[in-house]
Amino acid sequence: MAEMASFLTIPVPSHYFHILLQNLQPGLCPQDNFVQGTVAERFPLASGQQNVLKMVLHEDIIPKGMQDAETAAHITINVYFFGGLAEEADSTIQKGSLLALTGFQVTNSPSRKRDGHFHLQLELSRELQSAIFVLPKPAELPGKRSEGNKVELGAWPPKQRKGHFKVYTYTPLWKVQTNMVVNIYGAVKLFKPPMQSKGPDHSLVLTVVDPSAPEGLRCVLFGSLSSLPPVQHVGDIVRFHRLKVQTYCSSLQGTQMPGFSALVFDGTVGAPIVPKSTSLSFSFDAEQEKEEVSKLRSWMLQTYSTSLTRGLMDVKPHSFLNLQCQLVAIARVDLRCSLLKVWDGTLCPYIPYSPTLDNVKLKTDMELLHRSKGLTIDIMVYDDHAESASSLQPGDFLDIFNLHATQPALGSSVDQNSEDRPRIRFVLHGSSAFGRGLKVLPEHSEAAMSLSRALQAACCQNLSDPLSETLYEEVVSCTGVNGEDSAQEKTETCMERRPGHYQQRITPLTTVLSRALLGKYRVRVKVVQYLPPQMYRCVKLFCPACQTLQDIPSQKHVARCLRNLAQMCCKPDSGAEDWCEFMHMEGSPVGEAIDTRHITLRRVNMRNMEEQLVEESLLLAQGLTLAELNKLTSEFAAVIPITSSEEKMGLPSLCMPFLLQGHRRSYRCLSCSPAVGTEDFQKLTDLETIEAISVATALRLQLLRHVYILQLTLEDATGKLQAFLCKEQAERFFGGLPADLAVTDSTLQAQVQEVIDKFCPPEGTAGKRLWLDCTLKSVHVPDEAPDKRRCFHIFDMVPVDDEHDL
Repeated sequence: MAEMASFLTIPVPSHYFHILLQNLQPGLCPQDNFVQGTVAERFPLASGQQNVLKMVLHEDIIPKGMQDAETAAHITINVYFFGGLAEEADSTIQKGSLLALTGFQVTNSPSRKRDGHFHLQLELSRELQSAIFVLPKPAELPGKRSEGNKVELGAWPPKQRKGHFKVYTYTPLWKVQTNMVVNIYGAVKLFKPPMQSKGPDHSLVLTVVDPSAPEGLRCVLFGSLSSLPPVQHVGDIVRFHRLKVQTYCSSLQGTQMPGFSALVFDGTVGAPIVPKSTSLSFSFDAEQEKEEVSKLRSWMLQTYSTSLTRGLMDVKPHSFLNLQCQLVAIARVDLRCSLLKVWDGTLCPYIPYSPTLDNVKLKTDMELLHRSKGLTIDIMVYDDHAESASSLQPGDFLDIFNLHATQPALGSSVDQNSEDRPRIRFVLHGSSAFGRGLKVLPEHSEAAMSLSRALQAACCQNLSDPLSETLYEEVVSCTGVNGEDSAQEKTETCMERRPGHYQQRITPLTTVLSRALLGKYRVRVKVVQYLPPQMYRCVKLFCPACQTLQDIPSQKHVARCLRNLAQMCCKPDSGAEDWCEFMHMEGSPVGEAIDTRHITLRRVNMRNMEEQLVEESLLLAQGLTLAELNKLTSEFAAVIPITSSEEKMGLPSLCMPFLLQGHRRSYRCLSCSPAVGTEDFQKLTDLETIEAISVATALRLQLLRHVYILQLTLEDATGKLQAFLCKEQAERFFGGLPADLAVTDSTLQAQVQEVIDKFCPPEGTAGKRLWLDCTLKSVHVPDEAPDKRRCFHIFDMVPVDDEHDL
C-alpha cells in the first residue's frame, strides 16, 4: 500500500464514502471512508513517551440526502492524535478548522459520562496510515468544476445536478459486436485473480454477464496491479467505459483502449453503493449508478444464488464459494495435495469432513487452534495450489476463490454416526480455471482488518467452552505429539524445549510495533530490564471468575488485621458440638484497650479418617496473632482463622489468607465469595483431604490463584518494547516452581532470582546476557488509556547464546 501524506489540503477524493458519526462502529475504519467536522476545541500537546494531542470535533455539516441528517447534527466526538502525527497536528490544525479524517481507529470513550461527548472516540496515528484533509469552509469553496460530470481534485464539493452530466449510453451485452467500443454494466460471473504476464504487467481475466447475455463477455485486461479493476468476488458489479471488443479464437473478447476506465461495486444486496476505482478522477451519477447496480444485484441473487456464497454460514453442498478466512493449521499430505485448516468466525451448518491422515505433521499454532475450536473446516488443496500453499504460515489471512463444497462419497472413510446433519467436504481443485486459486491478504488491507475484527468477536464467544477432545485428538494424531507428559516433562522449563515457533521467521521489534492487526510474532531479543525489581513482588493473586489481579497482603497488614480481630472477638458459647472438638482459654493482653482476649480453637472431626492425628487435623482458630498462627501451622495440617459472635461463626471480611498450610497461604476473592456461616464450617467434616481447593469448595469460596506477573523490557537491534510474562508461561520459565511457594520461601526466591539473572545480570557484574528466542502476542486492552490499548505477552521462550544461533 502506497504511503499517503498525513496532512492534505486537497479535497477528499470523490470516491471516498462519507460516514456520519452516529453510524460509526468500534474497529478500524477503511481507508476510503471518512468523517467530517469542525474543530470545536483543542487541548495542549501532551509530551511524554508518546506524544498525544486531543481535539473535539463538531459534526455541523451533513451532506444532503443522507438519512437521519437532522438527528445526526450537533454531535461532538473526542479525537486523539498519537506520536509524530500529534506534533504535526499541533502545528497545523487550529480551532475552527474544517477537517475530514480517514484511516482512524474507533474505540469506546471512557470520558463520555464526564464530558457529554459521543460514546465513541477516534484515534489517529502514522502507524494506522491516518490522513487528515484540511478543507476550506463552505464560504471559501472555489466552486471549480470539470466539464460534464467529471469530478476533479480541485472541485469541492462535487455537486450533482441533472442536465450538467454527460449522458453515457450503456450497451446490453447481447448487442456487443466485434470492433465496437462500448460502455457496459455487468456482474462478474467468473474471474481469475491478477497474474504476472510474460512482460512486466499483470493480467486480469473475468467474465461479465447481464440479464440479456447470461453466457457473458470474456474480458482480458492488462496493467500494473494498482491500475487493474479491484474485483474481489464473484458477483461484484462492474462498469466499464471505452471497452474495445475484438474477436479472439472465434469468440468475442473485451480489452482496454486509451481512455478506458472502470468502477467496481460490492454485489451484496443492500450494501452501500460505494464505487471502487484505481483513479481519483471518474464520472459518477449517483441516481443512475444506484438504479443500475441495484438491478444487477437483484438479478444475480435470483440467477446465481447457489454460486455466490461468501461464508461458511451460508454454504450449501454441490456449490462453489469464495472464502475469506484465517489459516489455523497446514499439512503436506503428499506431492500433489495439502490440507488447510481454516476458519472465518462462523459455524458451518453441515458437519465438516475431516480426512484420516496417518503420520502427517501438522504445522499449527496451538493457541489459535484453541481459539477457533469447533469453527474450523478442512480444505484439501491439489496440484499447483498445493505447491503454492506450502509457503503459508498459521495465522495468515487468505482469500480462496472457487472453492468446491461437495459431499463425501458413501465409500469414503468418514465417521458415520447417528447425527442428522449431512457432512460436507471442501476441495480446491488444480489449475486456474474459473478463477480457482488462493492468495494471502495484505495485513493492512481492509479485507484483512475486517476479517480480524470478525474473528476477534467470534473468539470472545468461543473461549468459554473447553477444548473439545475430538479436536485435541485430531491435533495429536496429525503431529505425533504424545499427550501423556511425565511428571518430569511437566516441570521442564521452557529453556529445555524446542517450541513450534521455530518454523516462523524472526520479526524485528520495529515491525511488531508498527503492525496494526493483533497477531503473534517470533522475535529474538535481550532482556534489558524487569519489573518489579524484587522477585517476591512479581507474584500476584488472580481470580479466575472475575479475571482480576491483586497484590498479596504484606505480613504487617495481616498481623494488624489479626490484632484488630482479637480485640473485637467475643467469648463464644462453649457447648458441645459433634462436628468439632471445642476448647476455650484466656490469653495475655494484646493492647491497652482490653485486659484479655478470647482464644478459641476448634479441631474439625474428619469423618473419613478413622484415627485422626494432630498433624493431620484441620484447626479453626479465633483470637490469635500472626506469630501464634504460624506456630500452629507446624503442629496441624492446616489452620483457618475465623471470627465468631454469640450466634454464629464466620470468616474475616478482610484481605487476608483464609487457609494456612506450612509455608502456603491461600486467599479467597471477596467479590466472588459469599458469606460463610456455621453450617458451611460443618461441611468440612466430609473432606477426604485437606487441600486448598477442597476447603474452598466446601466453604463455597472462589479460590485465588498465585501467578507470576513480570514486565520485561525487550531489545533487539531495531528497537525496544515492553511485554508481560504471565501465569503458566512464567512458571515454566522459572523451572516449574509454584508461585505460591516462591512468595514465602526465601530459598525459592533466590532460585527465581538466579533464573532471571541469566537473562538480565545485575549492573556491575560480569555475567553474560543471553539472547531470548520467544513468541510475542499482541492483545487488546479495551479499558486502558488510548495510548496503552495494546500490550504484548511472551510465550515459548528458549535461550540462545548468539543472535543468529538457530
